[in-house]
Amino acid sequence: MSDIEGVINLHREGTMATASLNSARIAAERARADGVSVELTLVLDRSDAATRDVAKSFAARSGARVHEVNYGDLAESRNHAVRCGDAAWCGFLDADDLWSANWLLAAWRLGCSAGPRTICHPAWNVIFGTKQMLFPQIDQLDRRRVLVVVTHR
Repeated sequence: MSDIEGVINLHREGTMATASLNSARIAAERARADGVSVELTLVLDRSDAATRDVAKSFAARSGARVHEVNYGDLAESRNHAVRCGDAAWCGFLDADDLWSANWLLAAWRLGCSAGPRTICHPAWNVIFGTKQMLFPQIDQLDRRRVLVVVTHR
């Protein structure tokens, strides 16, 4: 059983996914260097040939597992990876976003100290490609934050 399963969701990003995959590899290596076991899982949901080629090439070099699914739904693709994995913690990355080098290790440490029902998120969300955006996130440790949960029955 691994400490962390790093799940990267791919659709039709093509070669743009290379930056995301490399950021995942670097974050996994950083965590491993600190003694945390990390497995990378690529979930290709209705991906095109260019994206499949990038993912399979990355998997061959990194040892990442590859799952091809036909959900057409990001949540179902993520759930698929969780069902197939056995890690204590999961980290999710979309193939048009980046992880910082310390992300997995920092999130794992926070989760271990805060408890099993912890959801960690980054301080910033970086989106690149045809649209480039940078979004600051609310500090998850700030007790003044407001959490709105919407449920559907």
